[in-house]
Amino acid sequence: MGIAIALLSQSSSQYANWCFSPGKSCILGRQVWNAFPFLPDKEFSGIILKSLFGYHQIFYLGQIIAYVLFLGIVGTAYFQSLTGKTLFTGKKTKLQN
Repeated sequence: MGIAIALLSQSSSQYANWCFSPGKSCILGRQVWNAFPFLPDKEFSGIILKSLFGYHQIFYLGQIIAYVLFLGIVGTAYFQSLTGKTLFTGKKTKLQN
């Protein structure tokens, strides 16, 4: 439903009031961070961060929630694989050589 609202709000301004959060982005929520004054993504340090990590100078609430969830799930799976436990059962698995 969020995608449909975003597409309608882009096509006609009368649908822009259907967004749940005010701002430029209907789907991602409100803007949380704008690092343009001290770390723009068009200068050297921003270009390096963009090429290595996908850095962008503007972050929205939806992006931050997605990054935290992703890092939590992948980090948990990685550290549990180091101990030999499976992700959901908690049982140890035998490592095969």
